[in-house]
Amino acid sequence: MRKFKISELARQNSKDTHLIVLVHGFQGNSEDLRLFRNNISLLFPTAIFLNSSSNEENTNANIEDLGYNLANEINNFISSNYESIEGVSKISFIGHSLGGVIIRTAI
Repeated sequence: MRKFKISELARQNSKDTHLIVLVHGFQGNSEDLRLFRNNISLLFPTAIFLNSSSNEENTNANIEDLGYNLANEINNFISSNYESIEGVSKISFIGHSLGGVIIRTAI
């Protein structure tokens, strides 16, 4: 099976791109939800995953700052892989514990 770079998949599926953002909990890191990512990728093989790492070193910070960091990370990810936000047709969020609160704040 050929492995694609994110940018290649984005160009191929630009109208049907489903971005799934995984956000770790308190004192977690971007690989905490890799089991979720692996299992979900079996159900949605064309989905693009973003394992959030923007708050890895600073989960003790203000919730508003954590949400702002996540929103910026998503924006930067989309900007670097797609021509515009319209390149992503659907965004789903999965958060563990504090990650869910950070997601709500970012939205």
